Amino acid sequence: MTDDQLCEMSAIELARAIREREVSPVEAVEAVLARIERVNPLVRPRDCSHPMAEGGCQ
Repeated sequence: MTDDQLCEMSAIELARAIREREVSPVEAVEAVLARIERVNPLVRPRDCSHPMAEGGCQ
């Protein structure tokens, strides 16, 4: 199962897949983290006034 397939599963589908040992919990978490790394730069807001903004906007 690919990372994209895991990330597109509903919570119920993912729980079933883990319960039936089709995928491990570690694989599921790693797939989500990889997706976050790949997508985050595309969706991260450019709010420089937010206290969590790192280094301000450029």
